[in-house]
Amino acid sequence: MKLLCVKDFKNFKFDSNWSSFDYLLEVARTGREKLKKKTLKIKQGEEKTRQGLAFKLKYFKNNAQEAINFKLEKKLIKNAGLKRKLKSNEEEEGGLKLKRSRIGIPSCSNPPSDLPENFKEHIVGKMGGSDWLLVIQKPIFFSDVNPRASRFSIPFSQIQSHEFLYKKEAEDLNAEKGMEVRLLEPSLEETTLSFRRWNMVKTSMYVLTTMWNSVVKNNQLEIDDVVQLWSFRVESCLCFALVKVDDVQKGIEEWVRHSVSNENGASSSHQEEGRGGC
Repeated sequence: MKLLCVKDFKNFKFDSNWSSFDYLLEVARTGREKLKKKTLKIKQGEEKTRQGLAFKLKYFKNNAQEAINFKLEKKLIKNAGLKRKLKSNEEEEGGLKLKRSRIGIPSCSNPPSDLPENFKEHIVGKMGGSDWLLVIQKPIFFSDVNPRASRFSIPFSQIQSHEFLYKKEAEDLNAEKGMEVRLLEPSLEETTLSFRRWNMVKTSMYVLTTMWNSVVKNNQLEIDDVVQLWSFRVESCLCFALVKVDDVQKGIEEWVRHSVSNENGASSSHQEEGRGGC
């Protein structure tokens, strides 16, 4: 506490009859009163400070909660927009679904229902194979021609039938054991690849890997090309044949045009012979 000064006794009335001890008591009382006022002022200041801090804290909490709510709301709106965007671009490729009509993927209507004759001749005559079975028909996706991925995906959701595998083969693949298989390419070249099963969170797929990049390059496979993968057996060993549907359809159309042209030619020659006879 600071020392008393003259100002502290400004309105003070002294009594001439007081003794020195009376003066001393009065000074002590004045000092005590001054101390009380000082203490009260300090307490009032501390209370005011506490109230100010409490107000600031409450304001901060309210605004912080509003800020959090705003960020959450903004994030939800962003996520909702992202979901709508993903939904509009759904594609079925290893569990990812893209609507064909929106991204222009070929619909693969009226596909060839049988293995082309040139493939049959090669499989039977040169490889000694049999028991061919259609595994999948699908358009080529970017991931199928991406050199960094180097694999051809066979999503479970698009497989025509799982009967192309023997029970032991399916069990080994499920245990993440790969198989070496022979692939008859669209060019009728033979390549050895690795055949594996990839298990993901919500789905699974088979893949052809290892030398797949060379297959893409040698056969000029491009995005949106429609292909068929056929299985067949050579002495019980699993093999595959990859057929470009576009090439087959072009071959059929060419054969039809050639047949029609021959029929028209034969009809014209008959007419000329008839006129000559008359």
